[in-house]
Amino acid sequence: ILETFLGGNNVVRMSMRKLASNVVEMMIKHGNEYERQTLVQEMLNSTCVDQRGNTLSAVVAMSMDAYANYVVKTAMDFTENSHQRDQLFGVLVSHLNELVSDGITFSIVVVNIATSTNTYFLQHGHLVL
Repeated sequence: ILETFLGGNNVVRMSMRKLASNVVEMMIKHGNEYERQTLVQEMLNSTCVDQRGNTLSAVVAMSMDAYANYVVKTAMDFTENSHQRDQLFGVLVSHLNELVSDGITFSIVVVNIATSTNTYFLQHGHLVL
């Protein structure tokens, strides 16, 4: 299953679909460490184009999506690799203004998790809006 999701932003696209997002979440929750790291790295390496034509980090775009935000939250909860975890949280913290100004409830929930539980945030002391 993992091979099906890799490349071509498949992790991101599948995460933005109602039923497929559940599969991605389960793969992160129940996969081995290699599978989890591979999926999260795919999220970190991918980009998306928003409705205005701006290129966004896939993690940011996923945080704003009704289904993919659950995948981001699951990745934040289950990522064991500290470097990868810091990367994930770092992307979210560095885009706080976009996520909060968006006004979408689920992106605000991701922001709250990112800023309240993350060692990256605590060590670098970014301002919470």
